[in-house]
This record gives sequence, C-alpha cells and structure tokens, in this order.
Amino acid sequence: MLEKIGGEALGNGMTVEWAWCDDVESPRTWEDNLGHMFTWARDYDSPDEHGHKHPEDFMKSMLEEHFTFEELAEAVRSGMFESLRLEKDEHGHERLEAMYRSWLTGEEAWDVVDDYGDYPDSETLSEAIAQCAEAPALLSRAVVLRTIYMLDHSGAAYSTRDFRDRWDSGAVGFIWADEDDVSSWFGGVPTSMEKVGKRLDFEVERYSQWVGGETYAVMLSDAEGNILDCVCGYIGDDDLEVGIEDMRDQAKQAA
Repeated sequence: MLEKIGGEALGNGMTVEWAWCDDVESPRTWEDNLGHMFTWARDYDSPDEHGHKHPEDFMKSMLEEHFTFEELAEAVRSGMFESLRLEKDEHGHERLEAMYRSWLTGEEAWDVVDDYGDYPDSETLSEAIAQCAEAPALLSRAVVLRTIYMLDHSGAAYSTRDFRDRWDSGAVGFIWADEDDVSSWFGGVPTSMEKVGKRLDFEVERYSQWVGGETYAVMLSDAEGNILDCVCGYIGDDDLEVGIEDMRDQAKQAA
C-alpha cells in the first residue's frame, strides 16, 4: 500500500512523487551485508536468525571458535576478568575460581569452578568467561564486534550507540564480522578496522530505519498522470533522495 507524501513537477509535463511503502522486506534478507546481527530482545525477532538461546551461549561458541584453551587461560591469568582467576593447588595444578558476592551483605568469596589437573577443560573455561561482562572485550581481539542497543518506546530503534534511557533502552545483542567476512566483503583488499566498524554501524542504522517504517516508493508520471515507473524499496532519507534523483534522470532522458 502506498501513501503519497511528496512530489515535484519536473517542467516537462512529468512528475516525480514519493510515498510510504509498507511492502519492503528486511534489508537483512536481500542486501549484501558484511556483519552478522544477532539480538535477544523479548517480543522481537532477531535481525539474522541464529540458534543461540541466550547471548552467553553465543559468546561461549565464539570464544571456543576463535581462541585456544591456553589463550583463554592467559586472558584469565592477566587479570582481565574481575570475577575469575586461575590459582594453583598444592599439586601445582591450576584450578578455575569464580568470585561470588552476597546479595545481602555484599561480601565477596572465591569458590572453585573446576580443577583442571592434567586435563584442561576448555569448555568449562569458555563457559565461565562467557558469563563475564569483559567477555565482549576479549572476543573483540578476534573479530570486529559492536554491541547493539535497542530503544523500545512507541516502536523500536536500534543503534551501536547507547541510547542512555534507563527505562526503555538497553543492550540486546551484537553485530560482528570475522576475518573471512571482511576479506570476502571487501574483495580481499586490506581494510582498516575503523572502516569495518563504520560499515557495521551503518547496517544497524539501516535495519533500525526499516523497523521504524522509513521505507519509500518513488514514482514517475507523465502529463496525463499515467505512471511510467515505480520503484519500491528505498530505506531511509538518503536512499529516498537517490531514488528521486534516478527518476529525475529518467525523465530527462525521456524528454
């Protein structure tokens, strides 16, 4: 369904008009996206499908894919995680300990999560790290990662920047790209992480525009009002301006 919102007479009897268009599929399904966009917002579908029930499951899977046990262990030994540590027992074996804080008194205590002995268990270690607030920072050493925030107030909006609304916004997921994604998308051309990050920011912004209904159609009509061309699928104001300019060019060629 089209609801006209603007128009422009082109001076040769033709008219270009633009309208709201509610029949546009998610840009995550048909555009060439660099990143993988996973969210866990209640009552909202994830932009990209995934099989992770919780964000911690995703984080655990990614840590196991991109880091060896020794690399994970070294991150813990370095003191990167406030609530995890590796300590040696009386036999010289490392054991993973986690800090627990009493909700009543606020007192802190360390407890053994796993005693590795002679057989390191990378699954237990990755699972423990995945529960930590510092886990995304560690994963960012292996992939380009952005946290996705959502504002849910009279509709949804997404951004890689915190909305800082304590009541209606919060972190809901991640958008990320690994080395293979970057190489494939940029055609093997060496690319700065800053450029990759900006592309991921753009993809989240574009999805937010689609969710917010910023979707348009642009039409070109002749002097009798007959529609010569109509293109639906523009997302956001910048896209809309491109569509309008394309119709202007088409009208000039037809004059």
